[in-house]
Amino acid sequence: MAIGGPIRISGMSSGMDIDKLVSDLMRAERLPLDKLARQKESLVWKREDYRSMNTTLLSLRNSASEIRMEGNFAKVKATSSNTNVADVISNKPGVTGATVNVKSLATGALLVGDSVAHDLKDPLKIGGSFTIDNKDGTTKTTINVTANTSTIKSIIGDINAKSSVTGVRAYFDENTKRFMLSSTEMGSKAKVTVGGTDVKAILGLDAATAKGTDAKYTINEVPGQTPTEITSASNTVDINGITVALKGQGAFTLGTNVDREGAKERIKDFVAKYNELVDKFAEATTTRPNRNYQPLTEAEKEAMTDKQIEQWEKKARQGTLYGDTFLESSLTQLRTAMRTPLKGVGKDDIKLLSDIGITPSKNYKENGKLEIDEAKLSEALNTKFDQVVTLFTKSSNTVGNSAANMAQRRSEQGIAERIYEEATRRIDSMSKKIGSSASMESQDESVMGKELRTLFSKEAQIKARLVDVENRYYKKFTAMEKALQNLNNKGNWLSQQLGAM
Repeated sequence: MAIGGPIRISGMSSGMDIDKLVSDLMRAERLPLDKLARQKESLVWKREDYRSMNTTLLSLRNSASEIRMEGNFAKVKATSSNTNVADVISNKPGVTGATVNVKSLATGALLVGDSVAHDLKDPLKIGGSFTIDNKDGTTKTTINVTANTSTIKSIIGDINAKSSVTGVRAYFDENTKRFMLSSTEMGSKAKVTVGGTDVKAILGLDAATAKGTDAKYTINEVPGQTPTEITSASNTVDINGITVALKGQGAFTLGTNVDREGAKERIKDFVAKYNELVDKFAEATTTRPNRNYQPLTEAEKEAMTDKQIEQWEKKARQGTLYGDTFLESSLTQLRTAMRTPLKGVGKDDIKLLSDIGITPSKNYKENGKLEIDEAKLSEALNTKFDQVVTLFTKSSNTVGNSAANMAQRRSEQGIAERIYEEATRRIDSMSKKIGSSASMESQDESVMGKELRTLFSKEAQIKARLVDVENRYYKKFTAMEKALQNLNNKGNWLSQQLGAM
């Protein structure tokens, strides 16, 4: 198929398939373009794989962030001594405990009607209307009921359709055949007021008003002193930075303790993310490319099924980061950060991950992945918690403005601090190399973006040249056709002349 130019009709004089001849000639001319297309595809694949590595680095950094700050590492967990009275929902860092005495719970307003004689399936045989006071306290909503048309379901629906205005929702207990009207809010400001001459006949309710109540409780009562009573329109309250759900009357104590089990899980997650990175980086840098498989051109893809293309490209794109020095050096730096002893602590204090049961695998095939002795880790957290915190969170004031100073800074930093800082440095470096655009073919100002821009520019130049070459071939064949046509015309004329003699 022609790359460009006008549609050509050829081969009428010679009987030759000119289009096929030009296509065959252009196949050789297209080789530089095919090579460029493979280079571009390889670069896009490499960029994708780099981005995957960067995502793994980011995951490790996020996990390190969870345990690099003492406040996050040694999180405080609040508990309730009496879960029949109150449950702890959540707590802020650095909270303190308290003793609480719940006098009453917050309630909503509720009106319950008498049992009605209405049939559940059939329309009501009576009509009329009733009113519900709106939340503004000055206006009312009227609910109209039509005999032989309105049903219990439609009345409930009409009431609930106005709940945003009235602050009232309706229910019907099919067992007791009673209407119930409750406030959508709780506390002493919650109110349900119904009225109208027909309200008794329709809902089984007298014209009446019901009000809610506030929760009432005291904190840290002192013998001999009148406690300060606190009120709340909700049963979910905040006490000293601890969010509590009140459930009943009575006393309970809010206690706080360091969440050692949570700290253990965060350490385990940190190690898991590190091991995931080791696996991914090691595999990427040691997997050799298969030279028998190159990226496919569009023409080659047209001759293959989708499954064949998938299988081919799986082999073609392996090894894109084989021997990559950036990834290899990243892995080396992270390994060093994990095994460097912590300086600036007591002689007998914890200095290494191995002191808390975290050691490199002895299996060389694991590429230095870490293993955890959970019993030893638990013992360290239970008996030397402060030292474990320091091992991960200690900071350094040394400025890393030289190789020696950087080594000093690393030795003074806690493990999580080191990994967070190194991962950040590597992420920033890789971002400069691959860019930040989600599009893998983005021609941004990153190193690989500029490389792609160069390839796209060369591709455009080659395509323009191929158009000229193809047109030149067609011009030559067109000239040949014209010459043959002239020759045929002369031959025909000569035959005619000879025939006339």
